[in-house]
Amino acid sequence: MNENKLSTEYDSLEKRGHISKDIPSLIFDNINPKFQLRKYQISAISRFVEYYENEPEKDFPIQLLFNMATGSGKTLIMVALMLFLYDKGYRNFVFFVDKTNIIRKTIDNFLNIESSKYLFNKRIFIDGKEVILKKVESFSESSMNAININFSTISGLHSKLNNPKENSLIYKDFEKEKTVFISDEAHHINALTKKNKSKEEEENITSWEYTVNKLVNYRKDNVLLEFTATIDWEDEFIFNKYKSRAIYEYDLRKFREDKFSKDVFLIQSNSGLKERMLQAVIISQYRRKVAENHKIALKPVIMMKSKTIKESQANYQKFIKLIEDLKITDIKNIEKISKDISDDDNILKKAFLYFEENNIKLSDIVNEIKIEFSIERLVEVNSNEESEQKQILVNTLEEIDNEIRVVFAVDKLNEGWDVLNLFDIVRLYGTRDSGKPTIQEAQLVGRGARYFPFTLDNKDEKYLRKFDEEENHPLRVIEQLHFHSIQNHRYISELRKALIKSGIHKDTGREITLKVKKSFSETKFFKKGVIWKNKRIINKRENVNSIYDVGVENNYKISIESGLSFSQISGFGDDKEREKSKGKIINKKICDLPVHLSRKALDKIPFFNFENLNKFFPKIESIEEFILHNNYLGNINLEIESDENEIDSNKIFDKLIQVFENIKNTIRANSSEFEGSKEFEAIPVRTSVVEKKMYIEKPKDGSEQEFGLSMSSESNRAKLDLSDKNWYVYNDDYGTDEEKYLVRLIHDNIVKFESKFKEIYLIRNQKILEIYDFKKGRRFEPDYLLFLGNGKAKADYYQIFIEPKGGHIEEGDKWKEEFLLEIKEEKGVLNLFEDDKYIIVGLPFFQEDKKLKFKEIFGKKIDTTF
Repeated sequence: MNENKLSTEYDSLEKRGHISKDIPSLIFDNINPKFQLRKYQISAISRFVEYYENEPEKDFPIQLLFNMATGSGKTLIMVALMLFLYDKGYRNFVFFVDKTNIIRKTIDNFLNIESSKYLFNKRIFIDGKEVILKKVESFSESSMNAININFSTISGLHSKLNNPKENSLIYKDFEKEKTVFISDEAHHINALTKKNKSKEEEENITSWEYTVNKLVNYRKDNVLLEFTATIDWEDEFIFNKYKSRAIYEYDLRKFREDKFSKDVFLIQSNSGLKERMLQAVIISQYRRKVAENHKIALKPVIMMKSKTIKESQANYQKFIKLIEDLKITDIKNIEKISKDISDDDNILKKAFLYFEENNIKLSDIVNEIKIEFSIERLVEVNSNEESEQKQILVNTLEEIDNEIRVVFAVDKLNEGWDVLNLFDIVRLYGTRDSGKPTIQEAQLVGRGARYFPFTLDNKDEKYLRKFDEEENHPLRVIEQLHFHSIQNHRYISELRKALIKSGIHKDTGREITLKVKKSFSETKFFKKGVIWKNKRIINKRENVNSIYDVGVENNYKISIESGLSFSQISGFGDDKEREKSKGKIINKKICDLPVHLSRKALDKIPFFNFENLNKFFPKIESIEEFILHNNYLGNINLEIESDENEIDSNKIFDKLIQVFENIKNTIRANSSEFEGSKEFEAIPVRTSVVEKKMYIEKPKDGSEQEFGLSMSSESNRAKLDLSDKNWYVYNDDYGTDEEKYLVRLIHDNIVKFESKFKEIYLIRNQKILEIYDFKKGRRFEPDYLLFLGNGKAKADYYQIFIEPKGGHIEEGDKWKEEFLLEIKEEKGVLNLFEDDKYIIVGLPFFQEDKKLKFKEIFGKKIDTTF
């Protein structure tokens, strides 16, 4: 049902580069710098901006849906859109959701500056004016310089409006001012819409959904923003309601494929309840020890899930007694179970193997467990009446001072629970003969699959899985979520189907092994050759001597009308406006303005505090120098249009703020904390080009696709048997059609290559290396490495980076091509290794329909023709 969806239309617009990713700087400036916007979040925000400002067929009031995966950061997008809409004149915001615990969590995220999950910046400035965040019960309390937020449950909102009390919301509040309504877990407001309604939903038709619709439609300039991870697109009524509202979809499958989630594994056990509890505890300690061994601070959490509150309370007591009475024989019994498991990849088996290899005594494990899982480190969360303290505990599990290791619950945490360090969910109920997985269980698994971020060598990969292709890496265990249940093949089969449907579990697919050909492994190049890569390094900005080094212009046009005590501006830099005006042009340099005026304008923009400026311009010594020196603001000319002969400096104050905003945006856009080194380092071919495993998943829509098909497949449009091609290093190629066209191009011209080069090796870059662009240190993994050598004892080699790209090149990928083309031009990329000489070359993107141009540039770069 993708036809006629708004999201499908915007997918196409974005792919063709018609949606700008340059979202307003006021968003970047005013969100907590601790939280960097991810690529898909920027996409969601930029689509809203495009719709709000440019969509010719938008409906009023604006009502849009963001259908995004659990854990994908929907709340941060809400914050970004609130900031954007404040700038557009909105002051009143209603946040509503189904459950009280989500309200508490969101208030913490929006208003508690001490919270580790606080999402706004410490101070908010928009148009040079400070904006406050204000929680209000009624919009009669609203302030014009504030983001005024009313927090409510859906049912509570309905109740307040229909049973008004003093100092609470009333319908008239919504007649006076335009309002932004933000609905989290929005699938709960669709009782009126759904075709097949439950009795409870039928009752709600006359209550909260009707109320929400009434409020939104009070004014044409209202805005409704709905966010949900769960929407039933197969329901005809739901589809028809949201097809013109769903502006962005980023489901769990995409979230997982982009490596932002843990991998989910299902474990069945014949053991009794206490043994299953203890297995999870042992696995949890194993994860903790692996993390500690790699200097990663991790406290893995277990959820013990029961069917009823009464059962959960009983299981809590059983667990306490289990830990208090724990003996070494109990651990040995679990070890015996692990030895009977035939699967070497089973995590319980790996845990005991790890203990043995690292000389960790089982007696020490017992002592650790008794401390780590004592009653002080357990929490029950079973009902809506739980204490505030318990709510804080379960929502801050990642905090250093939070020692909770086990959470006992029924369904209280299925929605609205933000947790990154949940690694084991133990289903304590069910028999081998009965029980089907519930939607709530699948949702809980999706919530637990949020990735626990950690950094090794590459800061860019902090929030991404790192070891998909290194199954035996020790740290793989902290990229996995295990769901434990009693052995019940039917239940597990149904749960797997539900998880696959949600997207958080891999669909049926196949594992492919890429093998290095024997002929290649016997070459001198394999045994003694190297591959060159650069590094990402801190940008010390040693060569930045002025603002002009980062692209700032030195002339800004502004327009000021006469007869006003304070400037009113028709825009700056608008030539058409200037043509209409008969005003005079007066030029003033910033160094000629009163210093206090410039300083006051800079103070309105937090970016220009000295500590921050010094990061971008390490040679400045004071704000006054930044204002007056010709290398910085001093030499900037203001071209002022006015019909007055002399302009009072105070009249240009607002315009000065706009000029400084423009300068700030230019500095930020052209600066980076990192850069790519221009010196390249060698890594041995023999340890880098090794056997690789790929998991090829079944396409979501069931269609065939080139990726995952063998190069020799009959259905492959560039069919080629690579098994006997010595120039291709691996035994086969399973890439996209564009990648296969590149391989075919090399094959079709191999005779020409062989006439000039004695050694020709095309290597698919399957997690072999990454390179970093010189300007900003952005990470890039070119798909192919081509080596061309003269075969001499003291060999000359070309190392060529090639990146095939099918269809339209997205705006966000253009820097990669620019970087590839810069490589040979930069000094320091000619490298020596044991008397062999390597020349490193980057080529433009390969596209099948532009291959003649590609061949022409290729020939010029390596001084040959083909």
